[in-house]
Formats: sequence, C-alpha cells, structure tokens
Amino acid sequence: MASLDIILDQIDLEDFFDAIADGTDITHSKPDPEVFVIVGGLSNAEDILLKEIETSYRKYTFHSFQDTKFVLAELRNDAGIYGCVRMLF
Repeated sequence: MASLDIILDQIDLEDFFDAIADGTDITHSKPDPEVFVIVGGLSNAEDILLKEIETSYRKYTFHSFQDTKFVLAELRNDAGIYGCVRMLF
C-alpha cells in the first residue's frame, strides 16, 4: 500500500480519507459465500429455479467456489413480514 500512499500524497488527497485500502488488503474475493439463500418470491419457484441458478453459477464461477451450497429460505416469501414484525416488537 506504500505506493498508494505516495500517489495520494503527491496529488494532495491523503487528508480526504479516513481509511485507505488497496488490492493487497483483500484476503477473500467476492463472492466468497458458504451458502446462497434464495429468499422472497424467488423461493416459491423451488427446485426449478434453484437448479437453474446452481447450474449457471457453477458454469461461470471459479473452481474454488464449486462447492458453494444453494438453499431455499425456510420462511420463503414471509421473511419480510417476520422482519417487519420483529422491528415493531
């Protein structure tokens, strides 16, 4: 990150930032999920959509992400309702 500090200093911008990070600070690229949870109305499509999402993801993602799990949310489309009620009480 030393080169980034030097560049920001040269163009007199270092005082505009509270924190500075560059590519060397990133330890996990995105996405790096353990699981994707399909929620809301999409979860109503069940296995039809789930299989399509999994197939497409595995086709276009890096080898190291091939074991990522895909699941349907237990609350399905009601998750928003539960969340809203939880905020009220």
